[in-house]
Amino acid sequence: MSSKVELEHLYSCSRYNKRTSPDEVVKLHVKVTLEGTLSARQKCNCELDIPYGDDQQAYDVYYPDSVNDDTPVFVFIHGGYWQELSKDNSGFMAETFTEAGCIVVGLGYPIAPGPAIGEIVEAVRQAVVAIFGRFIKRRIYIAGHSAGAHLAAMILSSDWSASDLQPKFAAAFLISGVYDLLPLINTYINDPLHMTEDDARGWSPQQYATNFQQDCHVLAAVGENDSPAFKQQAHAYVQALRSSGVTSVGLLEIPGVDHFNMTEKLSDPQYELTQKILSVMGVN
Repeated sequence: MSSKVELEHLYSCSRYNKRTSPDEVVKLHVKVTLEGTLSARQKCNCELDIPYGDDQQAYDVYYPDSVNDDTPVFVFIHGGYWQELSKDNSGFMAETFTEAGCIVVGLGYPIAPGPAIGEIVEAVRQAVVAIFGRFIKRRIYIAGHSAGAHLAAMILSSDWSASDLQPKFAAAFLISGVYDLLPLINTYINDPLHMTEDDARGWSPQQYATNFQQDCHVLAAVGENDSPAFKQQAHAYVQALRSSGVTSVGLLEIPGVDHFNMTEKLSDPQYELTQKILSVMGVN
């Protein structure tokens, strides 16, 4: 079993980048995603701060110049270990994706300290119900980065029987996610989250692979310069989904990128992951 020091190193994604110092790569990620989102808000036709849920969270929507019945919706859930970032960092790819013909949704959700991990998951479920209600007849795709991939995976394993809507996603793009929360329990990451072992087990997508939407196409991606722990988590989760009968599951390791720029580069129309996502959505 890994020690606290080893686990904190493995789950400190910034330590594995080859571009700059750990602190600087985090600052750069915040800067790039914030500036990209601000640019999209200036250049795209968008609706901002659309409220949802019980505690007045909100999401933003970015529209292409032309919208028809076949225009797909791309929902993005940001990372930040459930305690950093916001929807203000979630529209950085919107210019590229709207130019390709997609509607982009940048999803905000409550972050720690304050809400427990289960409350965060529930807020995102409320957001998904609101988004499906708004775009009820459209193909909807979901993507999440890091903690956002965890939240997307939890959404896709949700029981919607109590909901008036039954959200079904056309595909999911899980970018360098964490699907088993137990290794985080005794690390600094858990300090603002206060997860117990039962919490971590109960909110780990790995535990619910058999509940995953079986007909949803899944692409899990990691970067060449990502943490070994995140690569291991992706491999284990993909195997669990395949074993549970999910019909289309792919795993992609992208060369030359790390935990942070593997998602930042979604603003580049020539980037491998951008092209794969747009291809799956049928717009490139």
